[in-house]
Amino acid sequence: FATPSQFNETYFAELGDMYDRLCGIKGKKIVIIGTSSVAFGVDSALIEDQLALAGEEYSVVNFGLYGVLGTKIMLDLSENRINEGDIVILAPEPYSLTMTNYFSAENMWYAVDGNTSLLREIKSENRAEMIGAFVNYVSKKYSCLTSQPASGSGVYSHSSFDEHCDLKNYARPYNIMSGGYDANDIVE
Repeated sequence: FATPSQFNETYFAELGDMYDRLCGIKGKKIVIIGTSSVAFGVDSALIEDQLALAGEEYSVVNFGLYGVLGTKIMLDLSENRINEGDIVILAPEPYSLTMTNYFSAENMWYAVDGNTSLLREIKSENRAEMIGAFVNYVSKKYSCLTSQPASGSGVYSHSSFDEHCDLKNYARPYNIMSGGYDANDIVE
């Protein structure tokens, strides 16, 4: 931790921003928890705008990132940040990894590299696994220190996310839904 972060430009780095946003909201919130389908599929600002039009004032928190981290860590990180009156939507992807207590300590090290406050929320049952994965993380970090920091590519980079922690800063020219819906696939 005495060395600069080497994973700040990766997809993993967004977890710290998501956590900070979750912790920073003081009013009522809707927390959408999951993995990459939430990261790719939620438009927090749009949901907030639509709720405001209906007279409801909620902040929407996109709290889904990467299946290799596991759904469990997303639930663990958010557990102490949910308040009375908040709405929680659990939206796991329909595959076995996200429907279990799977936890990837090595991948979690990459996520905490730039935001060590996340370490406080690691559950006691996962601490031994974190200690066991530390050597692999340090090895990878050292490799990055002696060459170049890890970087994300395309949509899988930290810079692809906006201030709401939504994947919006990446051009997707074929994934445009004017009016907020796909006019070619109307639900009747």
